[in-house]
Amino acid sequence: MGKWIVFTIALLVYLTNVTAAEGDDNDSESGSGDNEDELSFKDIINLSIRQVVSSNDAKKDGEILDKYYFTDKKEMSIWPKIIKETEKVTNSEFEERELADMENSVKNIYRRMLECDLNNAAEKKSKKKEKDLVKCYKTLGEFIADGFVDFSLPRGTIEGHAHMFEMNVAYNVMVLLIYHMISSMSISAQMNSFTTQIQFYKIAEGFVESMEIVSKSSIDVRLQSVSLIEICEVQEVLWQEFTGLCETRDSVRDKRDADLIHGIGGSSNVFGQKYRATVTDDVTGEDICYEESSAKTAKTSSKVKDDLTKTCSKQRKKYVSKLEKEITEYYTERSSAITKELPKLWGSDKAKLAQVKEELENREKKAKKKKASGKNN
Repeated sequence: MGKWIVFTIALLVYLTNVTAAEGDDNDSESGSGDNEDELSFKDIINLSIRQVVSSNDAKKDGEILDKYYFTDKKEMSIWPKIIKETEKVTNSEFEERELADMENSVKNIYRRMLECDLNNAAEKKSKKKEKDLVKCYKTLGEFIADGFVDFSLPRGTIEGHAHMFEMNVAYNVMVLLIYHMISSMSISAQMNSFTTQIQFYKIAEGFVESMEIVSKSSIDVRLQSVSLIEICEVQEVLWQEFTGLCETRDSVRDKRDADLIHGIGGSSNVFGQKYRATVTDDVTGEDICYEESSAKTAKTSSKVKDDLTKTCSKQRKKYVSKLEKEITEYYTERSSAITKELPKLWGSDKAKLAQVKEELENREKKAKKKKASGKNN
């Protein structure tokens, strides 16, 4: 119990010193206090993937993780940027419970890394010190696996894919950075990094394969948020309008069960009927089409509704075409680093990737066998 209290106090002191040091660095860098290094979600992802693909600098990996994934500065952190973008694009809000679970997953990983750093800081500088830190970091696997549960894409619902798209991307990229960092540290410490590299490539492969599917389903969700053409009967009572029977291509429903009303300030023509055709973007709340027309007789009502349908159909088609182009560009920009840049690690060749993984697994088996025989001797 006493040792745990001492350890906790030491950890708090360490965190305080790190935070203070970061503050000093930021003040000296920015001078005026402006956040010159503040990046968008897309920029952070591109920076992270570029680091993974083109560098073996473990220190730089750690700096990116600290600056954008583990930071307590809202304007720098990738997570609030995701919340803001997701709610704007999908009109779906994150619940408190799911945000708390995701936050705890990230905190658990970071807390374990700090514990490793703190324990290692007490050791004298040596090759063993370097190896001990790597060994400690390799225990992050179980915390990372727990996080994949909270950041996973819901099964059986494309709406869930759109809702979790950016969160899932950010978590996967963060994990790749961590494994990339551990692998680079292992090489520097002249240690076996086969297990870490295998895990890295497995995550990267699955990540790339899922991106195109999830991007497409997210695009579909956004386009489906543009309503079908709805034509409603409009009734007037004392100059106040009420919606009666409504119909779309797929269904007929009664918005208000009321007979045709006529009289003072009402629908005075017993044979006439006013119709309203609408198309709405359920995400922005924008009226894409809002057209009204009246049928003077029952015989002309079908033609009036057909004309309204044609008018709204043209406007809807034009809007959806423009929206599809914009939303496709939006998701392409946020996934291209994963689908285009990450595969460069294996030459964008699946067969080559399979060979790399097989070679790593064979070398891992040999290393384990050698280690086991050495213990026996």
